[in-house]
Amino acid sequence: MEIKVIRESNDIATPGQFSVDGAQLCYSLEPKTPKTDADRIAGKCCVPVGKYIVKPRFEGEVFEWMKKLVPDVAKWGIPHIMNIPGVDYPYWCENSEKSDPYGISADRFVLLHIGNSIDDTLGCCLLGLERVGQNKLQRSTDAFNRVFAQIKQPMRDGTLTIEYVEK
Repeated sequence: MEIKVIRESNDIATPGQFSVDGAQLCYSLEPKTPKTDADRIAGKCCVPVGKYIVKPRFEGEVFEWMKKLVPDVAKWGIPHIMNIPGVDYPYWCENSEKSDPYGISADRFVLLHIGNSIDDTLGCCLLGLERVGQNKLQRSTDAFNRVFAQIKQPMRDGTLTIEYVEK
């Protein structure tokens, strides 16, 4: 199963269209795409264009609050975007000495989760059923539940990928 995020970045954030196996399910929102050296702030950039593996994560602060909002997260895990290359993506890594085998800093994780504005993410992908302007989402919990129902089994099976592309 494949998730595809088609992005159209602006000066504030990186909004996108979020689909699963070709069917658009919702909108996405991430931090802005770095365009200049001044934009390249560790932990405050979206992941680079590319294709990544998504596996469940069963620990961490986001997992703890998400399992309260979406009880199935406790059983299935929160979607964790893996294999982001730290060498190619140093702006998400705060300290390369802490990099895990997947390249990103061991104390940072890129996840799919609930949130409505850029203030709700450090580098994760937020989901929403409605867009308010370009840089805010609404009905995020509904969007996450819609997506999660489709991806939880492939995520657990190790057959889920996410591809980020620019419009």
